[in-house]
Amino acid sequence: MKIEDFKFFKTRGLIDGNWVSALNHGTFKVINPGTEELIAEIPEMGTKDALKAVSAAENAFKTWKKSTFRERASIFENFVQLLLENQKELATLLTMEQGKIYSDALSEVLSLVDRVKGDIYAAKFVQGKTHDISDEAQYFNLRQPIGVVAGISPWNYPLSTTIKKVSAPIAAGCTVVIKPSETTPLVNLAMAAMWKEAGLPNGVLNMITANNPSEIGEVLVTDPRVKAFAFTGSTQAGMYLASKAMNTAKQVILEMGGNSPFVVYEDADLEIATDVLLGFKITNAGQICVCPNRIIVHQNIKQKFVDLLTMKFKKQKLGYGMDKSSTYGPLNSAKHLEKIESIIKDAIDEGAIVSLGGKKVENTKGFYFPLTILTGLRKNMKFSKTEIFGPIVAIYSFVNDQEAIDFSNDTNYGLASYVFTQSSRRAWEFIHQIEAGGVAVNQGGFVGELGIFGGYKESGVGRIGQVESVENFLEYKNVGWRINTPK
Repeated sequence: MKIEDFKFFKTRGLIDGNWVSALNHGTFKVINPGTEELIAEIPEMGTKDALKAVSAAENAFKTWKKSTFRERASIFENFVQLLLENQKELATLLTMEQGKIYSDALSEVLSLVDRVKGDIYAAKFVQGKTHDISDEAQYFNLRQPIGVVAGISPWNYPLSTTIKKVSAPIAAGCTVVIKPSETTPLVNLAMAAMWKEAGLPNGVLNMITANNPSEIGEVLVTDPRVKAFAFTGSTQAGMYLASKAMNTAKQVILEMGGNSPFVVYEDADLEIATDVLLGFKITNAGQICVCPNRIIVHQNIKQKFVDLLTMKFKKQKLGYGMDKSSTYGPLNSAKHLEKIESIIKDAIDEGAIVSLGGKKVENTKGFYFPLTILTGLRKNMKFSKTEIFGPIVAIYSFVNDQEAIDFSNDTNYGLASYVFTQSSRRAWEFIHQIEAGGVAVNQGGFVGELGIFGGYKESGVGRIGQVESVENFLEYKNVGWRINTPK
């Protein structure tokens, strides 16, 4: 099947239930990172389009906020069914547009099912409270939807990051305007089409596309009709947008950068540690916000660790995401490939040694960069402050336990952290001293099905979970009511 034949393949923006071109009639190209072939041309929207989308959301909110839980739940059930029926086509489009291998794309698509079910379930049980203070008066608080919610999503997990900005607000009774990444808009437009097919009323979800996001972003964070703003992306962009959003006192939820430490103590199980690290670096080619960035290994086992990891890396196959033999795919764009090359160059200039990989794949179409191992790194390098966001392993060494923890915390970020040890005491000390929103001990996961996700320091503001996700988009209204009024 040609991807153009996919029922939910859309190449125009969604505003007030209509599939529309940009008001200025401009377009931009969406490129397959694995082949550099053109997938589609879509609208290059701007300020006027964004204002139109906000107006549609504001108008739709007047009705949607009054919808019942049963009405919303029915739409959510329909959406989940459409996801399951079209999972293969949506995963194929995701691979073509983003670059990740098909099995990873399918996992991302299916992850939306739990997210959507969780959000509507949470909305059912988010309630106000009643306080019995006296016989003459009743005090209580209501939970009401905040209003229009705006969101900007990244390209690395374009579906799972966008659904957080759509499902929870809609479940809460809010309306939404989304700006997806310029390199991965098609899967989000397809998802929007599924919501529309599921029965979501016009204007409840609006999606605007642009190759230059700054113009639209400016509208979304400054328009006073937008009451909450959710962002996933770089710390620099997130902090700028949040500062602008504060001028109209918006609720702000930020998922930003990371510089995650991966500490391997002398007593660690190296098979487990290297397997976990391998998994991170081949999944989405390491383009993951929680991906280990600084690999901090005890000096007595450093060489053994490098040798074992090198052996495992050499068994992997870099290739096109739709090729079943590929274990990891290309980077998302030519721009990101250039960034990765620049990061490697800067590390080498500071004295790093390339032990494996280090150069892009030449003489082929696509943005391919192999698994890379850098050694000879020092803690005081500028490189140690850089978020890599690619299939690169940067290895540092340490001598004593406190040194490892101190270096782990020596960053402005605090999203995720990983520690490998067979000592409960060491693990306990690391958990309590680390400045990060997530800690994984002897494994790669730290959130779990009912977990709460978010970062310390410059990695984020707010938390995302099940009930917490919906509560981000609800206001408290406190009421005091005197029951017996004098005649």
